[in-house]
Amino acid sequence: NVSLAVRLSSREASWTIFSTRLYAVAMAAATVAQLASLLRQMDYTTQQVSISRVSLWTVAHLACLDLFLGLLHLFLGGVFEPAYSALAVASFAKFALCALFEMKYLHAIGNTQGTSLRCLCINMYFAVFLEMYLLWRLVLLLHAYVVFLTFGFWLPQILHSATRNAPRPLQPQFIIVTSCIQALPVVYFLGYPGNFLRLSPRPGVLLAWLVVYSSTAGVLLLQHYTHPRILVPSFLLPSRYNYSRPYKRRVTAQETAPARGGGPTADIEAGSSAVAEPVGRSSTSSSEGGGVDCVICRNPIDTNERALYMLTPCDHLFHMECLSQWMVYKMECPICRGALPEP
Repeated sequence: NVSLAVRLSSREASWTIFSTRLYAVAMAAATVAQLASLLRQMDYTTQQVSISRVSLWTVAHLACLDLFLGLLHLFLGGVFEPAYSALAVASFAKFALCALFEMKYLHAIGNTQGTSLRCLCINMYFAVFLEMYLLWRLVLLLHAYVVFLTFGFWLPQILHSATRNAPRPLQPQFIIVTSCIQALPVVYFLGYPGNFLRLSPRPGVLLAWLVVYSSTAGVLLLQHYTHPRILVPSFLLPSRYNYSRPYKRRVTAQETAPARGGGPTADIEAGSSAVAEPVGRSSTSSSEGGGVDCVICRNPIDTNERALYMLTPCDHLFHMECLSQWMVYKMECPICRGALPEP
């Protein structure tokens, strides 16, 4: 019916072509804004620690959704031939966003989690075609309700932040901009009576979906400004590691040798005691501060002030400021390279 109306060149057909082109231009411009937001998010997570806090499944879902929308716009361009150029531009923008930038971000996230780019590409493209088939079957079964399953890409990030206690993985601007732009096609086809596909508006379904969809984005923003586990009941929370636990200084070789009168036996015993020393570097000159030097700044650590030091699970001692700055770049011990839990 639509193609017949276009061939007839009626007023209704002209309006359909104009609205199709307007929609395509708006989607292309929105994709450019989404790209700018993604680039800012990528600059925000340049360090290994910060990028490990981003959910691989959330970015993969976004990439699959953008690739699917690109294919959909290309298909619609074949149906509405007079508006093919405009829809092809919108399709190309989605393809470029997915293939050049979202895949690059996926590669960076996958490297921190031990996933190869080849595996990501194969799984993503397989997931896209599987999603296209499932969407077609679900559309026939659920009709407009399929949007509840398709646009749940923030849920993996919410779970990822809560389980790993990962603070501020995504910028607020990225959450808001991406949520608004991804919602544009749904709002257009389910809420606008003059959409070029002539789909009947479903205001009830659209309102329910907007409530659920905005709630997931709201939870992410709540986690960003408060705490990643703000909505998790306290009895379900795992115990957090205490970096300010009491430090028990062990006797060093220089202190035990004179007390035992020296000799081979004393030296051997003192040597074993020195190996068991749970610090970065001991120093007799800093005995007033507990006899421990921070291996990061090489300054003595006052072990009498628990608010000034951090003791790792591998029993290595550092200044709180030094180790906090270190963990911005790497979540591993500077001495033994053991994994460090989130503070």
